[in-house]
Amino acid sequence: MRMKIKDVAVCPLTVPLRKPFVTSRARQTHGDFVLVRIRDEEGVEGFGEANPRPHISGETLESATYALKNYFAPALEGIDFGRLEQIHLIMDRILELNPSAKNAVDMALHDLVGKKLGVPIYALIGGKTKSELRINAWCGIADPEDAVKVLVEKVKNGYDYAAKIKVGSDRLRDMELVRRVREVLPDDMDLIIDANQAWDVSTALRILKKLDDGTVTAVEQPVHWKDIDGMTELTRRLSMAVMADESVWSYQDAYHIIRHKAASMINVKLMKAGGIYPAKKISALAQSAGLNCMVGSTVETSISAAAEAHFAMATPNVKYVDPTIPEENLVEDVAEGLEFRRGRIVLGEEAGLGLKLREEMIKKYEVNPD
Repeated sequence: MRMKIKDVAVCPLTVPLRKPFVTSRARQTHGDFVLVRIRDEEGVEGFGEANPRPHISGETLESATYALKNYFAPALEGIDFGRLEQIHLIMDRILELNPSAKNAVDMALHDLVGKKLGVPIYALIGGKTKSELRINAWCGIADPEDAVKVLVEKVKNGYDYAAKIKVGSDRLRDMELVRRVREVLPDDMDLIIDANQAWDVSTALRILKKLDDGTVTAVEQPVHWKDIDGMTELTRRLSMAVMADESVWSYQDAYHIIRHKAASMINVKLMKAGGIYPAKKISALAQSAGLNCMVGSTVETSISAAAEAHFAMATPNVKYVDPTIPEENLVEDVAEGLEFRRGRIVLGEEAGLGLKLREEMIKKYEVNPD
């Protein structure tokens, strides 16, 4: 089997959102993506996407596009695309950062290998570890009444496993929001709150101690990502799970968190880790320490959502799957084939990601970031 990369095509995209996507760190009105298409010598193509977010990784549409076009694409041509470890080492030597750009390459390579072998990505990276993928009901920063309406509707539509809400904009509003949401959720439904680093330790303790009675199952990244001592104190003093998100970008970060007992869960985002391959290293390290993981996301198309689903399906210690559903956020998607059904992601037996690109949408939303 011929397994050489022939060429790498890079296409920046900007897709408007149906409504603003708001966290304590940013307010987005559109999604920036960089589509990467890797073709082998026999014309088989795999694709992936970068999700550059300045408030998360420091990457912009311009910087991710530049890194992919001028650094990664030239370095990858002619390489055996099955040698993922070598390819990641090459990318890391060229540029230490740019994780979402590396994620796009990694995703495209997994898609390509899956297509060459005729198997879905989850079969390449461990096989099914779950009978189904139950996903979080999700609500961004919103007034309590609006959040309740969103989540009640989600529960009616089959999202009955866990709910995640954004907090961190206002302490009193946060308390009311959490209480109101907990009242309308089924008793056996987990509730995750995500502060996106909004609090210091004393503020986090004041708020979370009042909710540490079974109201909240887990709190995600309550303090700044550098405040490992603060994360350790919260983990020690709270019975709810403390989940590290922005504090973990690599398996070295995960080791540091585990060593300092600074979290009891880890949110693994492919766009932070640099792809499926390094994300598997993070999850394996967490599993060795007895920690469960959540697969996180940002505003994304079906390309990233599918990659996250394959990773979650093949990773035994993934407890929560937290995608931002493309059809709920984007005015139009650039890929098709991923099925969301009553609070589940349905993965079939199609090769690779199991998706087809919508070429007309790609042409419509392609931009020139220069």
